[in-house]
Amino acid sequence: MTSIWVVIVCDDSFFGEKLGSVLTESPDFVGADWVDFRPNAVRQALEGSPDLVIVEVDSLNPAGFQVIDHLHQGSFPFIAMAVAGDPEASQRAMDAGALAVFEREELFSAAGCKSLTQMIPKAFQRAKSAALSSPVKVGVATRGRTEEPKAVTPGISVAIQVHLVGGSTSLAQLLTRSPRIVHVWQSGYGAEAVETALRVRPDVLLVNLDQPMAKGLETIALLVNRLKLPLMALCPSNEDGIFFQAYDRGAQEVVEYAQAYGEGFIEQLVAVSRTRSGRQASPVPPPQASRKLEANAKKTVHETPGILAIASSTGGPKALVTFLGTLPSAFRYPVLIAQHIHPDYIGGLETWLRRATQLNVAIVEQGARVTPGTVHIAPATGNVEVKEKGVLFLSPKRAEDVYTPSCDRLLISAARVYGSQAIGVILTGMGQDGVAGIAAIKNAGGYTLAQDRESSMVFSMPGTAIERKLIDAVATPEQLGMLVMKQVYGKWPL
Repeated sequence: MTSIWVVIVCDDSFFGEKLGSVLTESPDFVGADWVDFRPNAVRQALEGSPDLVIVEVDSLNPAGFQVIDHLHQGSFPFIAMAVAGDPEASQRAMDAGALAVFEREELFSAAGCKSLTQMIPKAFQRAKSAALSSPVKVGVATRGRTEEPKAVTPGISVAIQVHLVGGSTSLAQLLTRSPRIVHVWQSGYGAEAVETALRVRPDVLLVNLDQPMAKGLETIALLVNRLKLPLMALCPSNEDGIFFQAYDRGAQEVVEYAQAYGEGFIEQLVAVSRTRSGRQASPVPPPQASRKLEANAKKTVHETPGILAIASSTGGPKALVTFLGTLPSAFRYPVLIAQHIHPDYIGGLETWLRRATQLNVAIVEQGARVTPGTVHIAPATGNVEVKEKGVLFLSPKRAEDVYTPSCDRLLISAARVYGSQAIGVILTGMGQDGVAGIAAIKNAGGYTLAQDRESSMVFSMPGTAIERKLIDAVATPEQLGMLVMKQVYGKWPL
């Protein structure tokens, strides 16, 4: 029996994943992965040396034929799928060496799957295990002006192509100097940004919200609605409202503009490029199931027995919205959050979380007392520690603190005061802040949770804690909320 692993390259995630599901129902197929046309996504898929690649082609969209050019470099056998009534695309695909050309709908039929399996022996003869062994040449361009391309060897490190919308020339030049970025396109806002993104298919969109902010927000909405591409926004330091409006419009991550010139920004941008594209819903009131849970939870509320402490960094605001949205207003633990964020945006985070959760939300002030059903956010200018049950202490940043607020200091203090009654959660983030705090809660007999790789924008923080065997359960942000409820109340649902 043939064992075939296929990669499907097309723009429509629903179609690609559905086709993969249909193919893997056949015993001849051992797996099927879908990727979109982003060069970085295609490279990563091909590094696994699939047996066959299925590429969508369209005479009006060059993206499919650019992928075919890429396949030639690794001698990958491929099949093209074209929309009905596009003979030009079908002929071009055959001329380019396709084993066959199918109409998209044909591949869902039993006959289509059978035709695929019958031509696999021929595909195997055409370098089944070929990988991208030679450097890929990629040009660096701004507004149509192309410079000498860089050479990137796949498999050594992830290199990405960036579409900068509304950014300065100096920022574009800074990006092109990074070995992690092999191509930078620039465009204006609005329709020009959409047209450029459709044409070049970057790995990540980078939108400057500095001037004009309204035009930048409108452009984010346009890009997210028209394309399925990861997007990061750059926000002025004094505009916390704009910061979270960018999240509402679909940005995967939002950072302060000056950070683009600082250490660690390129890694953040690369991390965003790896996220699954597509608009995520803005914060909304919790569903009916959560309101039912709230009614049940009120029956069991009593004096606060423990505490929930959360470490969060890059990509954290969206994870927090989902996680906290699962908790009822009668949740009987106080919640403490240390989120790495620019000081100018902490007020916006407070407002945003209030919209997303039934819990009360407040930024910690010196001497504040923890309250059941309240989310206490550490300010970005200092660290929060639990000094005794019910009392919070604010301290300035110390020389040894890499981040402010410090996730480690918050979680370690929670472990020291609450012991086995502490619950620690470590969400998406870069670096290792929070890992020592999770270890302290684990060693004190508390319950520890981590966000999973698939839903994390950056898996470094939760991944390190998991690797060190400090975590009791790993899940998505929504599932983490359910696990917390089960731990606190003994069952889920109540």
